[in-house]
Amino acid sequence: MKSTPDATTVQEMHESLVFSTEVFDNENYQVNIPSSYELHVIDKKTGQIVEIFEQATDYELCDGISLTIPAKEYEAWKNETAIAKKLNQQQNKILKTVLAKIGSEKPLTRKEIVAFIEDIQKTKKVPKYRQSGHLIDEKLKYSKPNETLTIFDIISPLTKEKIEESKIEVKAEGIKLTRPENNMVHALNRILYEKSQTKDSKAKDFYGGNDPSKLEENKERKTVILRFRPSELYKAYIGKDDYSGADITFINNTLHQLEAKKVLIKYDRIKKCKNENNKLTTTTDRVEEFQSLIKIIKFLPNLTNEEIEKLDKGDNSIRDAKVEIIIALNPIFTDQIDTKFIEYPIDTNRRLIIAAGGHNKVTTSMHILMDWMLRDLSAKRYKTEINEENLPYILGLEKYVKQKRKKLLQERIEKDIQTMINIGIVLEVEKKPNTTGGRKWIFHLNTDYN
Repeated sequence: MKSTPDATTVQEMHESLVFSTEVFDNENYQVNIPSSYELHVIDKKTGQIVEIFEQATDYELCDGISLTIPAKEYEAWKNETAIAKKLNQQQNKILKTVLAKIGSEKPLTRKEIVAFIEDIQKTKKVPKYRQSGHLIDEKLKYSKPNETLTIFDIISPLTKEKIEESKIEVKAEGIKLTRPENNMVHALNRILYEKSQTKDSKAKDFYGGNDPSKLEENKERKTVILRFRPSELYKAYIGKDDYSGADITFINNTLHQLEAKKVLIKYDRIKKCKNENNKLTTTTDRVEEFQSLIKIIKFLPNLTNEEIEKLDKGDNSIRDAKVEIIIALNPIFTDQIDTKFIEYPIDTNRRLIIAAGGHNKVTTSMHILMDWMLRDLSAKRYKTEINEENLPYILGLEKYVKQKRKKLLQERIEKDIQTMINIGIVLEVEKKPNTTGGRKWIFHLNTDYN
């Protein structure tokens, strides 16, 4: 790291700069050095400053990251960014990627860089919440081209009838979500964790929500009800405490959009139980349904007569102060979550934003790749291999294949993979020949991801 030059050195640097510039050859100008960090060019006739040159210096933010900053701000940078020196290797790597990505698009202020460092520093150790393995499996289902069977060949007549009555076009089984809908599912799973008993996995109320009412329940699968304040949803969705009016509108619209979406779910619940001879046997329940992932119920509790009168007159302050959101989750959110689950850091949405380089940089395919890698980590598979020809279909990028947009497809895949490296799930990626004459991606996963 360079030290701050003394005044004599600065003056010599300025004099060198002055006499190498044409404007200073003009007798109408003079040069003043009011401080150790600036050089002023003054018009002799008017006495006005016509040009200011600021001295710059190099500043080592942390290992491998050097910035050029105004020399007079050196102490401020040193004090305000000191926390950067405390980042671990993975966090340092994330910061380097973020600064390179965003800094190439616009100049970053000291305040913005400090905010990035503080955000990244918060990713040290956070609680993890569970998502049902069945939910993730359904999100990760994909179809390969030229498959002979269609979904209507493998579903029951009753389910087929429900799809036809809905007049909704269903092309494949599984849960296909947009980027905002994926964020919403993560937010609701986080709230489920926060509003449930999560210590005793053998108890009936394990991941059971916080409302005792049940809209639907059978012996094996139950509908969990969540009751929470709107602000809790906004914070869980965005990943931080502050949000704008535009954020509120967008999140509420996404919530209703998720409720309106119906999905075709089909999976097997494998379970072990004792038969009549008291021997342990394995049985399977086939689950098949066509319905929404959530059902929303909002209500205003415990209103006084005065508050009802104000509401009837259009006073929405009562609504804002007392409203609660009640949501019934599809049973797949908690089905067999005691034994078949995948763990996510509680700040997953915020981590993904940082790793992608900004809120608008997060894509649906990043969500899919993250789910895929975390599922493998949960199964203790630390090296994931995916054939190159299959990856676009896994990530939902098959339209680029059909349109033969190879360059754009490659760029999207590379960005998704780099985001997984930035977030810390993937350590290394390589390409090698596979057994069929093609190539495969090999992802080496981080066993210490937390």
